[in-house]
Amino acid sequence: MNKEEFVWGKHMSSRLDLLKIAMKYIIKLVRDADRLAIVSFNHAVVSEYGLTRNSADSRKKLENLVDKLKASGNTAFRPALKKAAEILDGRGKEEKKKRVGFILFLSDGVDQFQYSRINWEKVAKSTDVDHSEVGAMLRKYAVHTFGFSASHDPVPLRQISALSYGLYSFVCKNLDNITEAFARCLGGLRTVVAAEIRVDLKPKSSDKQQQQQPVLIKSIDSGGYESKVIGGGTSGKILIPVLYVDEVKKFIVHLKVPKVSATAVNNQQEILTADGDANSVDGKTVRIKEHKLAIRRPPEVVDQADLRPAPQVVEQVVVFKLLDMVPKTFQQRREDDHKGVKNTKVAVQLLQRNMDGIRRSDAWTDLDVGTRRRIDEQVKEIADHVEKGEGPAYVNSWVSSQEMQRANTMGSPNKVVAEFVTPAMKAIVEEVKKPLEEKIVEVSPARLPVPRLHLLQLIRLIIQIQIQLRLIRLPLLSNNILHVLMKNQLIIRILVRIHVRWSCLLKI
Repeated sequence: MNKEEFVWGKHMSSRLDLLKIAMKYIIKLVRDADRLAIVSFNHAVVSEYGLTRNSADSRKKLENLVDKLKASGNTAFRPALKKAAEILDGRGKEEKKKRVGFILFLSDGVDQFQYSRINWEKVAKSTDVDHSEVGAMLRKYAVHTFGFSASHDPVPLRQISALSYGLYSFVCKNLDNITEAFARCLGGLRTVVAAEIRVDLKPKSSDKQQQQQPVLIKSIDSGGYESKVIGGGTSGKILIPVLYVDEVKKFIVHLKVPKVSATAVNNQQEILTADGDANSVDGKTVRIKEHKLAIRRPPEVVDQADLRPAPQVVEQVVVFKLLDMVPKTFQQRREDDHKGVKNTKVAVQLLQRNMDGIRRSDAWTDLDVGTRRRIDEQVKEIADHVEKGEGPAYVNSWVSSQEMQRANTMGSPNKVVAEFVTPAMKAIVEEVKKPLEEKIVEVSPARLPVPRLHLLQLIRLIIQIQIQLRLIRLPLLSNNILHVLMKNQLIIRILVRIHVRWSCLLKI
């Protein structure tokens, strides 16, 4: 932090004072079974308090360390991130297996190249020693970055979070309520129930004709998560570093299904299986039950009333189109800025022009009115923030949330994508909203929902499907069965939905 900038709220405080309040709340909130470390930095690491198991005594020491923080010096991200990773690397083998490590990275400044020696936009692709070292470091642990105040630089914070599968949040309004932003993040981290989730997708080819012209995976839309198409489309994988209780992740799988001359019993053709595994929070490997997808392929479709697309699939297809369009729009905008074109109206016009292209797509036509309105409102909000001069931070935080399908903070502590907020996040934010004295002194970690392994149904995998031809749209029917003409070669879009839920077991 380079300066003391004062903000108005119930009391006039500096950003550093507000940050200290938020950090003290985090210290109170972390459970006794967890461990916490703090690294303070400017252009170098200033001080550190290594990982320690929480107790009344250790919490007091951490609070004293927070009280001693001062705003001074310049800003360099790399030394602090390196030190944080080293602290997590120093844990024992058993702890690493059973406890997922996270880094919360807070900054109100601009990373200065002369100290970090890193161009954060090139970390993912550069092969030189410095950038490769930083890239490898970031892939070890999710880094959830927080930029606060209008003076922070969103681009490196966004790049850091994206490469590490973390989230980028920013707060430049209602700074008196900054604690809510951190609390929402912790509300998720406290309820991690699975790590290193791998979903395996395998197209099915049963008869000789299908083996000669097999069902193939063409591509997988996975947002910010890693996915792979293997063996020319003969299999695929989706990789998710961690899942929270009650989270839902949605991915689109595009299949090429060749025409057939005949199918098995009841004209059904099995075209895909999905299974996988994950690590539970006690370090054990848990298998994800296999799910099969079949379509019915009669010589002709009789029931014309059922010829309609699946709404959940269409919506997710449009979301991924939007998620592809928005970053490209503002990358083009940044290139224009380098050429000296800095009128925000140009950026908004470019956004609207690209959005019109999505509105002309078949997928948009198939959306219901309510979903179209909701997506239009999101695009309008992006345009509004661009016009207000908050475009880079807002766009980066919106993309971060949508790519990871997880709740972050976009400008104000109460600005969040509602569909990504889990019950645990809601509960912890409600605690924060109590009077300031209560949130620092009286909050009890035991009052917040914490998953218990013997009550947990770890992974539930649901496959839903929507199919679209050149001129014919075919329906989603019950039990994953679709009416599909045998004589057509098809491109099928499948929605793979991963959901973690509670499951109560009664012991008698």
